Amino acid sequence: VTFSLTATRELRLDLTSSLTVTGDRLSRSISTDYPYHLTATGALRKQMGKQTSLSFTYTYATYRYHLDDGKGAADINRVLVQLMKSF
Repeated sequence: VTFSLTATRELRLDLTSSLTVTGDRLSRSISTDYPYHLTATGALRKQMGKQTSLSFTYTYATYRYHLDDGKGAADINRVLVQLMKSF
């Protein structure tokens, strides 16, 4: 079972933000597998001219044995800064 919610907002003509929340429940084949995966991602993207953009993305992920208990969970924080140039 998987659910996902996404929202995007244009803050200015050259600046957009987005938020995504995702969760899933997997069948466990091994008792040590985490059946619950929850992820939240927030991003800002700045358009710098017609062909260049700069983005900042933060992601928090948690893998759990039970939704209501964080004991034994694996929590992960990721940050990505990206400069893109189109040709």
